[in-house]
Amino acid sequence: MHGQFCRTLLALTFLVATAGCGVRGGFEGHMQRSDGSRGNGSRWASLPDAPLTPRRSAHAFWVGGRLLVVGGTGADACPPNADCVEPADAPLRDGATYDPRSETWTTVAEAPVPLGPGSAAVVGGHAYLLLSGHGSSHPSVRSAFLAFDAETGRWSELAHPGGGGMQMLAPHGGTVIAYHSTQENGVRPDLIYNAARDTWAELPPDPLQPSFDRTFVGTPVGAILFGIEDVAQPGVEPATYRAALLQVDRWRRLPDSEIVGWNPMWSLLESHLININIDMVDGGETNNYGRLYPTGGIFDIESRSWKPLPDTPKTRGDFDGIYAAGGRFIVSGQGWVFDGIAGRWIALDRPRGAPHAEAAAVWMDESLVVWGGVRWHGSRGELLNDGWIWEPASI
Repeated sequence: MHGQFCRTLLALTFLVATAGCGVRGGFEGHMQRSDGSRGNGSRWASLPDAPLTPRRSAHAFWVGGRLLVVGGTGADACPPNADCVEPADAPLRDGATYDPRSETWTTVAEAPVPLGPGSAAVVGGHAYLLLSGHGSSHPSVRSAFLAFDAETGRWSELAHPGGGGMQMLAPHGGTVIAYHSTQENGVRPDLIYNAARDTWAELPPDPLQPSFDRTFVGTPVGAILFGIEDVAQPGVEPATYRAALLQVDRWRRLPDSEIVGWNPMWSLLESHLININIDMVDGGETNNYGRLYPTGGIFDIESRSWKPLPDTPKTRGDFDGIYAAGGRFIVSGQGWVFDGIAGRWIALDRPRGAPHAEAAAVWMDESLVVWGGVRWHGSRGELLNDGWIWEPASI
């Protein structure tokens, strides 16, 4: 595959594998950033101890007014840039919820299958997980589609969408879509789930086929799909995101962007869809584009027009590798938080003892929670079962 898909948390996916997304060859080139300002007064606080063992790559959700942390693995972490064998043990099945009002944790029922890598979405009082079954040869690990009911605290295994390939979840119209993150190896139908019947139905073919770095985002006017055209020689020309709107069973093309594919993290904020990657690229020496192109930007749903990100920061912040979106705030993965209402950037400083990789992260209303992960001491990784909560300086 000449395109790579990486998605965290956000859209509340397998949160957060903190290795950066792979970059399609030819995109790299030279990067520049403009100046940004650091916020003051934001603060971190520790969460009470959770009834969970140390782990990395857990899933985190904000569902039913509670923080839900489930799954992940207790296996030793692979050092950065090392080549490690897959863990012999299966991923974990347990989890717990945290109530911010009482500041207490409660264990939840174990999942019917190990909760390893996969994609996730929250719809109403349910957290959905589509598990890939990859990354382990343990006999209990398999692909599965699960729902956690926040009211009962229990799991259900639902009909799997099938279809093969790398599938992701996105909320849409009170249910979820299972879509393929790339069509580089062939076009397969995307599917929509019917909870009343526990069945899946095919979506109509989209007008962007074939594309890669595909992302569906549910909006009040319908599901919007972003994707980059799959061409024979990627990177020779700027490979930019295109967009289309799905309303009921009909597609409508939207204006193309000038945002070069770098990280397909798109988030809904009121009437805007935002990709807050802060880099700029020019194609490098071999296939120089003649100017810089942004790797992030804003699509205005109402006017159906594209806008640049305001005053993007020049440097990466201290606490990078965290991806999460919720309400007015989005964490960039590059150590910055974007306040979409105020149009400002806030530096995300690393609290003492925080993980360096593979932490779970999610917005709990307008507070960011980071839980678990790996803290490195040289080449030795320490798994954590600690949690931190971050509050912006002023809202």
